Amino acid sequence: MKTAVAVFLVLAWITPSEALHVKKVSPGQNALNVQKNSRIAVTFDDPITPAAAAGQTIRVVGSLSGFHLNNWVAYDAATRTLTISARSPFAVGEVVTVILTTGLTDSSGTPMLRPFVWSFTIRAERGTGTFAETQRVPVGSEINSVAACDLDSDGALDLVSSNGRGSSISTLRNDGHGSFTLHQTVETGMNTLDAFPIDIDADGFADVAAVHWNASDLYILHNDGHGNLTTRSRIEPGYIPYDVAIADFNGDGNLDIALPNQWGNDVAVLTNDGTGSFTKSQALPSGVMPSAICVGDFDNDGDIDFAVVNFSLNNVTIFTNDGKGIFSEASSVDVGSNPLSIAAGDFDGDGFLDLAVVNHNMVSVSILKNDGTGHFRHSQTFFTKGRPFWVVCGDFDADGDLDLAVSIFSPGGVTILRNDGHGNFISGGTIPTSPMNLRLACGDWNGDGALDIAVANRNPNGVLVLTNQKSKPRQESLKQSGFR
Repeated sequence: MKTAVAVFLVLAWITPSEALHVKKVSPGQNALNVQKNSRIAVTFDDPITPAAAAGQTIRVVGSLSGFHLNNWVAYDAATRTLTISARSPFAVGEVVTVILTTGLTDSSGTPMLRPFVWSFTIRAERGTGTFAETQRVPVGSEINSVAACDLDSDGALDLVSSNGRGSSISTLRNDGHGSFTLHQTVETGMNTLDAFPIDIDADGFADVAAVHWNASDLYILHNDGHGNLTTRSRIEPGYIPYDVAIADFNGDGNLDIALPNQWGNDVAVLTNDGTGSFTKSQALPSGVMPSAICVGDFDNDGDIDFAVVNFSLNNVTIFTNDGKGIFSEASSVDVGSNPLSIAAGDFDGDGFLDLAVVNHNMVSVSILKNDGTGHFRHSQTFFTKGRPFWVVCGDFDADGDLDLAVSIFSPGGVTILRNDGHGNFISGGTIPTSPMNLRLACGDWNGDGALDIAVANRNPNGVLVLTNQKSKPRQESLKQSGFR
């Protein structure tokens, strides 16, 4: 208690002008086409204490590769620049987030008043944007979702599926060449709707959060370090949770959780204490039947916000972060009928995160452009040939901008929407599959530098593996985009 009071008193006497501030970062905020072995650089307005730039004060986490620990850190006092070199390369196509906590101090010991968080996207090295189905892996009954991570830390991305009627999750191990085998099925509870990788204790091993639709709870499954999962803890986030988003919302270096509760009509924010124990810090009214959520710094102020689709209100609600993990509703924007999925990415290369929303009953995808303040305007409606279910973004044709992949529930298929480089999308064709496609994941399954796709498909039940067809490596002259 004495330590907490002392810290509060010290911070109370620090004015914003006296506090340590970030002056410049590289790669830039929301940058695209970043090399997988790029160094990270932060320039401050004042000299820092180099010894403070260690351990948990700086975190680097990839959306596919997880936490990058024990990185090399160097400080140039002349330029006041801190350089971070990850010990292992980032994964192709993943979003990398850098977290600077308030443990960083200037040379007099004065800390930053608030954390600073920013993200960038690792480039795809090749790819044509045309795909072939190379494998179907059977999993538990009534699959609902699929997600990617490196469960066994061998450098190859594995897959995790949630199985509704099977009340379980399945892990699929990658042999390093893009061929998957069922490794483990873990019973989790009634109607497992979603399973999402999260390293709850920042030990470098991907754990899994499993959402149960009927039971209105969340199970955290712990990774033993060898890719084997065991049940660790149970959380009750609200009434009928329907999706999961993972990010460090309060900038303390630990991954938190946000879930839309579809029948509770709110979003629960669960704060991680660093050991994998979560506390429900907020329940935010969001609209009617919130069904999906995505995260990103939508107002470019150095913290992670989130956007939620409201299935019955036909809109998207934006919640902005005060920098300390406290959210408030900032704006909303109308979309098509019954939005069911949402993805964030800088589609037009202006440094601001835009949104793509699947409208299930309108049979379309809405593209929403960000003005840089977290306010969005409708810019395009793309009509699909069938009922769309889920959307993910990635540079599937390796031309330097983010494309979209949309699963079609009926009559089946995965539609690729190609980006013209200015955030306008045209059809890139539909990959034929059987009907009943649900959620998607993307990553480089076979290590060839191109983004592949995995599909949760119920006809027959299993994970479809779609491999991006080979092309020549793209030109090195393609420049990294985004603000610095």
